[in-house]
Amino acid sequence: MQNIIEDATIIYKNGLKKTCEAISITEKGVYIGYIKPKNENDEEFVNHSFIPKDQIQKIMFFSENGKSKDIELK
Repeated sequence: MQNIIEDATIIYKNGLKKTCEAISITEKGVYIGYIKPKNENDEEFVNHSFIPKDQIQKIMFFSENGKSKDIELK
């Protein structure tokens, strides 16, 4: 499965916030979607929208050990 961040909050440059079940970050922006079971041992990311990089200020999420982390897109 590709690199996916679950339960992320996207903060837009205009101040709006959006909480997402799952996201995938690319060079051009962020795909928003969800994780779907593929079979007993595998999952897949299903995207349903895209936010261009120039509209995002930062992305917040919690790491596996429960600490808040930020990703700033440049």
